[in-house]
Amino acid sequence: MLSRRSESALLIAVLAGVGALSWSLLLRPVTDSDPTRFAALPGTLNGWESIELEIDESVSEMLAADQNVQRA
Repeated sequence: MLSRRSESALLIAVLAGVGALSWSLLLRPVTDSDPTRFAALPGTLNGWESIELEIDESVSEMLAADQNVQRA
């Protein structure tokens, strides 16, 4: 069993590690999405053909996405 001092040191080390990991994730560069990838999605695949579906305006506002594709 660990002593109180060892448990405290371990807890501090874990918290410092989590903090450092969180900080590094905040500092990484933002990735830009390529909007042409959605336009390039095929409408047919292995004989299956899709149809475009409209997304309800309230759903689109809630998602706040730059682009979205809804197909069936």
